[in-house]
Amino acid sequence: MTAAAGPCLPRRTVCKVSTTGDPAVELLTVKALLCESALRAVGANTETAAAPGLAARLPAPVRARLASVLETATAIDALGDERIGARHFVANPEIVRLRRYRARTPAGARFLTLQLSSTGSLVGVIVEE
Repeated sequence: MTAAAGPCLPRRTVCKVSTTGDPAVELLTVKALLCESALRAVGANTETAAAPGLAARLPAPVRARLASVLETATAIDALGDERIGARHFVANPEIVRLRRYRARTPAGARFLTLQLSSTGSLVGVIVEE
């Protein structure tokens, strides 16, 4: 299977296993896992093609908080996304889409906002409690 664009583009809930056997669902599962993989790499301060330069730009406490959320999450729920248009104020013009997730952790809910480029690359991430 080949993806039409970057690794973080699907608008679906992050799922670990697909039981449907549907090739479209399988592709979305692979893409979701690639996006999670990119987040884990950033949390570990490792550069990845799916998030070019992000690990170096994020402060160490933010990377540590991201790594902790991903390590302890029992579930990650998609909350939706929005396309950034002319009516939005965003300091970085490279960001064209925001995708929001809720991670359920033993310490409570944590919220992730992924900032994506037009190619689906991860440009930024915000971790909130």
